[in-house]
Amino acid sequence: RQLYIVEEHEAESEVIKGYLQRFLRYDASLAASPEGLTFVKAEECLRVRLDSLTEINGKIDRIDVTQKDGKRVYRIVDYKTGSYDKEKMRANGFEKLFHDHNKGYVLQTFYYRLMYQLQYGKLPEPALYYTQKVGAEDFSPYVSFKDDSYQGAEPAPEELLADFREHLETEIRQMRTSSFCYAQDATSCRLCRFGLLCLRGQ
Repeated sequence: RQLYIVEEHEAESEVIKGYLQRFLRYDASLAASPEGLTFVKAEECLRVRLDSLTEINGKIDRIDVTQKDGKRVYRIVDYKTGSYDKEKMRANGFEKLFHDHNKGYVLQTFYYRLMYQLQYGKLPEPALYYTQKVGAEDFSPYVSFKDDSYQGAEPAPEELLADFREHLETEIRQMRTSSFCYAQDATSCRLCRFGLLCLRGQ
């Protein structure tokens, strides 16, 4: 294992330090708000059974708890280092979501929500923390749907997660029954309709 020596990477260290300070200030402001903020767990690995043939898994960066209308609400926080784009946080519904590579982060949030619900029976809300944007005046960590059926900043309705699960199970069935194969050459994965689920080319 190679040690990271700060003195040898001063510029990078200052950038990372700035990101950490921004995260802490942002979370401190949430903790001081009426809703509050309580850390629960980091890097939780989940493996749950979707059906008799399928097991899904993933690692959630962070889980915390806040208050909405006097009720405890769990949040799933995912850290992102890419560029922030509000349009990438808005989806056109599940039918297109599974095949739009520009909306992979939104798909991931619903995937994590489903796993968390299956594991703990709770309906969490997602938050995407972009390192370059957290704390900015126009920053919002919440995803939404363009048809206004879901506007984020709230727990996902149970029927919305049920709809997502139905689409996920449909995609998995199509993977099993089609000519889909796990490509050795990942350069073709970008064009594969199952690329966001398989992740071979990521």
